[in-house]
Amino acid sequence: MKRTMTLCVALCVVASLAACQSELDNKPAAKVEAAPESQGQALQAKPAADGAAVYEMDLAASKFAAVGSKVTADKTLQFKSMSGQATVEGGKLTGGEVTIEMSSVDAGHEKLTKHLMSEDFFDVANHPKATFKISEVKQGGMAAWPHEVSGTLTLRGKTKTISFPA
Repeated sequence: MKRTMTLCVALCVVASLAACQSELDNKPAAKVEAAPESQGQALQAKPAADGAAVYEMDLAASKFAAVGSKVTADKTLQFKSMSGQATVEGGKLTGGEVTIEMSSVDAGHEKLTKHLMSEDFFDVANHPKATFKISEVKQGGMAAWPHEVSGTLTLRGKTKTISFPA
């Protein structure tokens, strides 16, 4: 009887773990690399080249979110305050920059939101802003994600080069 009960509990645990699905399943991953030394911590917007148009971010139509994941659940984080611009040349996105107010994070749960703002995660008191600066947009990739966006992300005072499908 004891052996049957142990086997039953083990099968239930395995079945529950196998049934866990994540919002991140079947999504392409971003590539993260060390940023070039010349990029430094301060990211400055470059003036638009001749013939380029610079567009300011439409905050009412823009959304910046992230998904935190662990074995038992996913949690979508919304960042409600940001600013940015995009440079378009010849009808194609060629650059841009987005600045996110880290204190605007909302995890949908007050206790978790406060924890995310603490030194354990975003350390908002010492690093109130995060910045992503687009350096390149390439054609190619997967059918559902026909472009690859590359740039530098500065978060918690550290800058990394990242690339992701879009």
